[in-house]
Amino acid sequence: MFWLAVVACAASGCSDNESLGGDDNALRCQGRLGIDGVASAAVVSRAEAGKVDLATLCGLQVPQREELKLTLTGKDIQPLVADETGKLIPDPNQPKSDYECIWPTLAVYDEPPLYPGVYTALLEYGDPDAIGPAKPYYRGEKQATVEVSKETLCEVEVKIVNSAVRIAATDNFKNYFSDAQFQLYLNDDKDPLKNDAGETIVFTLADTDAPIFMPAGTRVVVKGSVRRPSQTTVDDADGELLPIDVPVRTTAAGTLHTFRFTAQAGDAHVEVEFEDFGEGSGADVELNDDAIRDEPAPDSGESGSGTPDEGASENAPAE
Repeated sequence: MFWLAVVACAASGCSDNESLGGDDNALRCQGRLGIDGVASAAVVSRAEAGKVDLATLCGLQVPQREELKLTLTGKDIQPLVADETGKLIPDPNQPKSDYECIWPTLAVYDEPPLYPGVYTALLEYGDPDAIGPAKPYYRGEKQATVEVSKETLCEVEVKIVNSAVRIAATDNFKNYFSDAQFQLYLNDDKDPLKNDAGETIVFTLADTDAPIFMPAGTRVVVKGSVRRPSQTTVDDADGELLPIDVPVRTTAAGTLHTFRFTAQAGDAHVEVEFEDFGEGSGADVELNDDAIRDEPAPDSGESGSGTPDEGASENAPAE
């Protein structure tokens, strides 16, 4: 789960002998809402049973508090007015109404005076419909009740609520196969995903491959190829290029999804683990046309095809 640290919102009222204007001014004795926040990024890894620095993993630039967009809303807000004695009462000339105001960043938030009532502070950063590397969408909201002559404190947790997809492989897979080239196809598109410059995004199983952020509910297919070691020469570049087509999966909100490739012993095929796509998710991708798998005899210890042997450590819980 992606998350940001707590954002504190403080609302202060005023007493009957204080004023934002004159005694007859409608602004008299309204409160003000102050908002502050400290951003951080961490992802929980079930495999490691701890937190991983998402900024390091994905190359993200964590937003500063001044960069967060603020939408402040209130429902059925009743304006107040002072009577002849100076007592604050509901303004008979102004009915209840809904309040809404948007500041593009907290840097320009001017803490306007607010009539008492229940308000919702919505903090956002990024584009919820954006697709691509380093494009997380942060969102969090919390209600705060503003009362006359009282201070109100609310805590808003802001999380990354879109999803991300990455492609990875075990060391044994990368040591056996070469020239990995994978692309993502989203929502039944015929063309692979491209970057902002119009270039196809290609995953090569390198450490520099960045996860791709996208809206939750996106349908994802992985297509590509790997090269098998040459059967006739010592140059693996002469090996057969094998196509791989991974079935469609659907992303979930606030989740980092991983297509992890493994090469299991005893079979001429590749196994793909769909981490965080659901319990027990996985698929076998056959690399030989019309191949028939030879199951080794029980307890024989034979490896069959000679594909790399995967140790028990590769069967750790999904991230």
